[in-house]
Amino acid sequence: MIHTLATGATCVPGRRHKGPTHADGTTRATRLTKTLCCCSVVFQECLVMAFEVKKAKRRRRPLKISLEGLAGSGKTYTALRLAFEMLRRGIGNRIVVADSENESAGLYAGITADGQKWDYETCAIPQEMQNPAGYADCYEFLVEQGFDIIIFDSLSHAWHGAQEIVDNYGARNRGDKFGGWALVTPQQRRMLSTLTDPRAHLIATMRVKSEYERVAGANGKDKIKKVSMKADQRDGAEYEFDCVVRLECGDHAAHVEKVRGCEAMDDRAGVKPDPKFWKPLLDWWLMADATPTPPPVDEIAEGRAKLDAAATLPEMAAAWGKLPAHVQQVLLSHKDQRKAALSRPVEPQRDVADSPSEPSAKDDSELVNRIEHAMRDSKTRGEFDMASGLMTVHGAKGDISPKGMLYLRDVYAEEAKRFPGKPKNGKPVAETVPPSTEEQAEQTF
Repeated sequence: MIHTLATGATCVPGRRHKGPTHADGTTRATRLTKTLCCCSVVFQECLVMAFEVKKAKRRRRPLKISLEGLAGSGKTYTALRLAFEMLRRGIGNRIVVADSENESAGLYAGITADGQKWDYETCAIPQEMQNPAGYADCYEFLVEQGFDIIIFDSLSHAWHGAQEIVDNYGARNRGDKFGGWALVTPQQRRMLSTLTDPRAHLIATMRVKSEYERVAGANGKDKIKKVSMKADQRDGAEYEFDCVVRLECGDHAAHVEKVRGCEAMDDRAGVKPDPKFWKPLLDWWLMADATPTPPPVDEIAEGRAKLDAAATLPEMAAAWGKLPAHVQQVLLSHKDQRKAALSRPVEPQRDVADSPSEPSAKDDSELVNRIEHAMRDSKTRGEFDMASGLMTVHGAKGDISPKGMLYLRDVYAEEAKRFPGKPKNGKPVAETVPPSTEEQAEQTF
């Protein structure tokens, strides 16, 4: 069978290539070619497992609503009023408020509004959990407790916690905050992905930054008014919600800034949002097809066990294809985790005669870490050249594995941006480091 590689060239497994011949009649390049061909087959099977084409159909996907506004605009009250209207319409069964506002959500307990006395539960978010990772864990906990209408009051504190993590990292690393953002960004993505998953309805309140403007008053005289600006969350957070409503202070005016699907809610405005304000959105949601009933827990556990038992991607693809569609929907996140774990590259075994002597994984890791920190901690061009020179010397001696060299090259390319100009030897480090074993094999065919 002839395979086409990513480079556009063709290869035949077992074909002789230039290079030293092993005892079994194969060359190093031939073995690498076989590995690449096998990877190509696995990749195609992964594509079949990852993508599915089906007819578009609107279902009752849990609502994800964001309420933004200044202090005193009525975010918490409006969120609770909306949640109880959803309850009356049969959208959800249990309400809980994940409270990061010093347990202020409990102040509304016992209020009677729209003919119903408010009886709900709260879950205080501890100070140390007020960050993206903590909010994701809180959502997971509340879903497991059986709550299906979850109010996060307020989502802004997760962003404040993220910024604090970055600041603390910078304080520990001589003002370098890039490493802090490398820690926070995956947590932020996980939080938004978790909060907007299909297991529960979500109403999130967000603070907004404010400014003061001079506006005309009712008596014709100008007055100073506090106006809301950008939501106090990371840029782009609003894209994850189905409906975004901006609330104003004073008259508690509401304006729909974004909505998905429901045209009747587009650009809708009102004062003190009541059940009539939300009626078009809830009617539209109820007209969609009902979501299939979740499968029994035993069926989910059995499906998860089958995915965990797969030792290779093809085995997992086969196991995934045999699972019912409703089980696949629940285990989608677990499938992605297993796929990522099985997709990690494995170093191919090489003959002892071919392989240069390499330190143990522990020694290699320590050396790579030392060189990496030396490059990242450099304050001048001279210090940076000395640190990158260690990579060149140890790479030439074979003290660093090919995988470690690839990693250090990426670190060099990233950190070199801080020191414009040529290195002292006039030649980029990437050109002075000998190619890895895999690169040498690639160059032979």
